[in-house]
Amino acid sequence: MNIRSQSIQSYVFTYGLILGLILGLSGCARVQSYGPAGAAPSEWVLVDHFLLLADASISLVPSGKLRQEMEFLRFFIQTMPDGRYDAGFLAFNTDSVVLKHLSPFSRGSLISAVSRLEKMSGDTRLERSLEEARQQVQGLSGNVALLIVSDGRDMNQKAVLQALSELVNEHRDHICVHAVQIGSDETGMNFLRRISQTTNCGIYRSADVLQTDSAMYDFVRQIFYGSRATPPPAAPSVGLLGDSDGDGVSDSLDECPDTPKGAKVDERGCWVISNVLFDYDRFELRPEFFPVLDEVVTVLQNNPEVRVLLEGHADARGSQSYNQRLSERRAMAVMAYLVDRGISRDRLSARGWGESRPVAPNTTEENMQKNRRVELTPMR
Repeated sequence: MNIRSQSIQSYVFTYGLILGLILGLSGCARVQSYGPAGAAPSEWVLVDHFLLLADASISLVPSGKLRQEMEFLRFFIQTMPDGRYDAGFLAFNTDSVVLKHLSPFSRGSLISAVSRLEKMSGDTRLERSLEEARQQVQGLSGNVALLIVSDGRDMNQKAVLQALSELVNEHRDHICVHAVQIGSDETGMNFLRRISQTTNCGIYRSADVLQTDSAMYDFVRQIFYGSRATPPPAAPSVGLLGDSDGDGVSDSLDECPDTPKGAKVDERGCWVISNVLFDYDRFELRPEFFPVLDEVVTVLQNNPEVRVLLEGHADARGSQSYNQRLSERRAMAVMAYLVDRGISRDRLSARGWGESRPVAPNTTEENMQKNRRVELTPMR
């Protein structure tokens, strides 16, 4: 055998030995796989289905918050672990937009979807994305994780909590709801914290504290393989099962949390001036309803830390633009009354919703009368 033949045989033997060792070891040891630089390791991922819900509403446009949100999302996605789990991406504004349906995790498709947020705007309707998320995970087994990224502003809190309650109740033993705030609005922070507390494994963070590699890595680790959803306590506790604001309506049914002490609520748990009825196409307050408004004054005097959003509504008759203005005037009429009775203007805000949020179908005169209302939403 010549030297050339010996060299070839030696090379083949050595290559075969190395290959055999690799294959043999693969049967008795797990091999970690990593994504891009900075990504969390895929080993021990506990999440089976992950949904990212990102705010795409008009409230993010000022002060560069939309850009901050997009930068956070790219950083978060880059840090997500590789693994055999599903991932989806929803954007919420006036509607819910599916940027990526729940499907096997693909880092590239998630990152490419982030840029689409720049082309959206509208009201903040997180409840619609929660309803979409509920449909996407309906009937699925395994652990579910939701991450909601928003400034937390201008939300219909009661509708959001109702939609979230329905979603959580379907996956109670196997779901974690997390929230990240963009910006520093105090009201938004309080509500996003409340969202993260609807499951006992939820995490709340400000995006401002997740700007370093170590902070983001730790946050991702907790979501994907540091926090498995656990069963709820046997006894009712404050949260979805209790009555945290003491208004007589359980939190699982309460569409209006944090009602001030002494406020009268309807069957939804909402502080509504239900006995102050507005005539059709009118916004003036009638004298016979002043005693009801005086009760509101008393509640505000007894709860000096409470600020209130007055939300006016209209029935469906007339054009949308006209009903919008009418609902705003109804809210302003109540505000003027409260200010005249000594309540500081700084504690009050007014907003109209037009005909967009009826509490009853606009099919009868009685129902339309219910929709001509003003609701009070506490803002602490």
